Amino acid sequence: MYVSMMAGVVALLQSVAGQSLTLDNFRTPNGIYGTSRPANQPLLPGDLALITFELSGLKVVGEARAVYGVGLTLVGPDGKVLVEQEPRATEALLPLGGGKIPAFVAVELPIELPAGSYTVNLRATDYVGKTEGKATRKIEVSPKRFGIVRVTNSFVTGDTAPNYALPGQQFVLRFSLAHCALDPKTLRCKTQLRIRLLDENGVSLNPKPFVTEIQDVLEETTRVCPCTYPIQPNRSGRFQIEIEAIDQLAAVPISAKIVYPLVVIEPK
Repeated sequence: MYVSMMAGVVALLQSVAGQSLTLDNFRTPNGIYGTSRPANQPLLPGDLALITFELSGLKVVGEARAVYGVGLTLVGPDGKVLVEQEPRATEALLPLGGGKIPAFVAVELPIELPAGSYTVNLRATDYVGKTEGKATRKIEVSPKRFGIVRVTNSFVTGDTAPNYALPGQQFVLRFSLAHCALDPKTLRCKTQLRIRLLDENGVSLNPKPFVTEIQDVLEETTRVCPCTYPIQPNRSGRFQIEIEAIDQLAAVPISAKIVYPLVVIEPK
């Protein structure tokens, strides 16, 4: 079972005295460059566990080059080690100096992962400076239920994008539906999506929402249903993309909703 670190409730539990590398400025975003998740929001089984942070104290050699790795152990609520991953050497360029780089780890949470509190021990290694740094994090996983997971913004090329844009840029908001009810004959879900574009105060910018129906089989390995929504901002400002999903095959139709903020900047 390949699980990772991130949570709605994530707190730095301890720092290791005397360590040469420092792991700090932790975030739990939607996508590597996306907005932080709300505090006190646990992860659903089947979501993407993502944590970003700054790694400071790297030794830089040659043409602003450093080599580092980040490993982890994940411990379940019962104290059992579920994942043990050794640091893997990664070469990085630090052209602006400072011995600091952004880093992240992202791993899929199994769709049947039990609810509970999980502990993640992070260990960073500087292969040039021969130093290490450690930190410990917490993950809270909620009981499985219908929901929207794996939210991230991307360029049309598929590369991860921030939630900042220029007018005219093209993006694709990617997300997945988890724990859908399935038709017993076709094994397909039947979910209605209602998408609204809002201003920063939550006022709808269009007379009607975009409405579509998803009837698809679940992705074979993750057991979630991937979805996309393309967007091309036409003016600057602060906006919100509201996505509501309604599981129409549930015994009683249930809904889930997310709001993804988008900032469009006028170039100067």
